[in-house]
Amino acid sequence: MKIHCFAFLVVGLLLAITAKGFASPDDYTNDALAISKTMVAQIDAGKYIDSYALSCTALRQKISEQQWSLVLQAVRKPWGAVVSREQKSHTYKPEGIEGLSGECMIIHYQTSFVNMASVDETVVLKWEDGHWRSAGYHCIPKTSDQDAQTDVSETTTTSSSSTTHQPPQDLQQTLPQ
Repeated sequence: MKIHCFAFLVVGLLLAITAKGFASPDDYTNDALAISKTMVAQIDAGKYIDSYALSCTALRQKISEQQWSLVLQAVRKPWGAVVSREQKSHTYKPEGIEGLSGECMIIHYQTSFVNMASVDETVVLKWEDGHWRSAGYHCIPKTSDQDAQTDVSETTTTSSSSTTHQPPQDLQQTLPQ
């Protein structure tokens, strides 16, 4: 009886430990997109400190919580509430991006605000300690000339970049082939 209980416990632990191994690569993309949406929603709501809590170590080493909050408040508050937001693309960067090593995901949004008609938003995420963490947020207002030029290129980018995702390296080895 003790042997059966021990064997059951061992099997249960193994299943719990390897549960990540059964996740699909899309799960990692979905996790990244969910964190990105959470972060921009917190910024939209003026919860800048909460959005900072989702940040990776590299971001926290470059900018303080107070600086993050002050910059976002100065830029985003005058634009007012979000009218619409559409995800345009996401790109997985297994080797990182300039100035940030390690696995990253870059998510682009086209957003409209009450007081700013068209803004390109970019959220950069970094895979850290088994989670996607924010590594940056950029928002750039667009002029009507830029809208016409960008719409054509974004269509191409969206279709090609949305298929480039690979799971993070530390988890790739556990995925079934």
